[in-house]
Amino acid sequence: MALFLLSAAHAFNTRAFATERVIAAAGGMASLPCLDGDRVGRKAGYRKLALSWSFERTGMGKVPLLMMGSDGVVKRGLCETSGRTRVSGERTDAGDYSLTARDLRSTDAGVYSCEVRHGSVYLERAVELHVVQVTTDAVGLPLEGSKLNLLCEMAEPLTGARYSWHRGGNMVTPTGQRVWTGDSGRKLHFSTLKPEDQGDWECHVTFEMLSVNAHYQLKVLGFLSSPQDVPTLYARPDSSATLFLALMPEVPCQPQTCGWLRGQGQDAQPVGNGSDHARTERHPGSLSLTLTPALASDRGFFTGYVNVSGHWIERIVRLELIEVMASQVGPVLVGSSLSINVSMGYAAGVDSVEWQHENGSVGQAGRSFREEGGGLYIPQVTAAHAGNWTCTLYWHGEIVGEISYLLEITALDYQAAEAAPSSRRITLVVALSLLLVFIVGASLIIFRKFMSRRRNFPALDVTLTTVEASVKKV
Repeated sequence: MALFLLSAAHAFNTRAFATERVIAAAGGMASLPCLDGDRVGRKAGYRKLALSWSFERTGMGKVPLLMMGSDGVVKRGLCETSGRTRVSGERTDAGDYSLTARDLRSTDAGVYSCEVRHGSVYLERAVELHVVQVTTDAVGLPLEGSKLNLLCEMAEPLTGARYSWHRGGNMVTPTGQRVWTGDSGRKLHFSTLKPEDQGDWECHVTFEMLSVNAHYQLKVLGFLSSPQDVPTLYARPDSSATLFLALMPEVPCQPQTCGWLRGQGQDAQPVGNGSDHARTERHPGSLSLTLTPALASDRGFFTGYVNVSGHWIERIVRLELIEVMASQVGPVLVGSSLSINVSMGYAAGVDSVEWQHENGSVGQAGRSFREEGGGLYIPQVTAAHAGNWTCTLYWHGEIVGEISYLLEITALDYQAAEAAPSSRRITLVVALSLLLVFIVGASLIIFRKFMSRRRNFPALDVTLTTVEASVKKV
């Protein structure tokens, strides 16, 4: 009987191999090898091929995944995993019956069996698939300021596997205070989540000659800015000022969960709820407060907050009022110099300013103006400088305020004004005025003398007539 079984095995040329291991990351792909090295390059006997793959995991019996008959048609099993697997018919010609699984899940971990009947050859292969997945112990999305654990898990842990955490290509060095590892490196613990913790975290697993990287995109509900950042918004009095805070898009920002307070700390009072002066707007990813108009009494701090399930998160925004001050009041005389400065009570929230004329070509040739200490200096005002000037305030590349200034020029002939200096023009006006006064005075003197002579002539005529009458009588 033993001789019969030995001869039967020899007749079918059965080949069995040691079980192989494959490690892959959840969401990725894995190639489970099933190779017949003796058939590499031989296509004879392909029509006699019968291939089947089956799957077995702890607590579940063996279930078929797919079968390929002698006609090359693939038939699939009923389990969900079967729809995410495939065998390349082209590679089977060369004795490669490997199975490719995509969109891996933790439930795909287990033992996969490959059985091949190829003419007189019977091939058996077994492959252990281990799926690495990063999970979290948070219920829903974690909140800023809360605790969190990231877990690097496998359904069937491998004894002797080594774990490490990476971010941005660099190994994470536990601080021992806010972030540290545990459970032989499988666990990454955050004692207090911060906005900067958002992003891609990578668990690196190595076992013998195998390695895999499993990724996790961490999102933190809350504001996108750091609690230490206190941005400042600059606005002109009586203008419209909008305070803005960026939120994670998933934050449930509703009137009962987020809003604004005037001030900070325990003395802060609600603001922006149904007021014509202050209006709160809530959108996915943002929380804003618009003051129309911005009054002198609005200068100071405002607190934007999010309150989710009793967990309070807040950020502070500062409002400052600014004014434009010019060295000349009213229309500016052509040819004179002009300095324009921005006056603000708190300058620490601005690291750079930029002045721009409504006509962008002004000053491009020869720079007819220059910026000095945040202000604008025009050494010689010309007609081209007239119009609106805008000063933009920046903090770390972000716009934190804008203010405009309307430069008006005196209503003189610009060409004549530029040809004649202002001192010569004033001298000419004074001289003409004095000449006019002299002419008027001389005219009055001549007129008075003329009138006085006319009053003396009638008396002389009467005297002569009387004399002539007396002579005739004699």
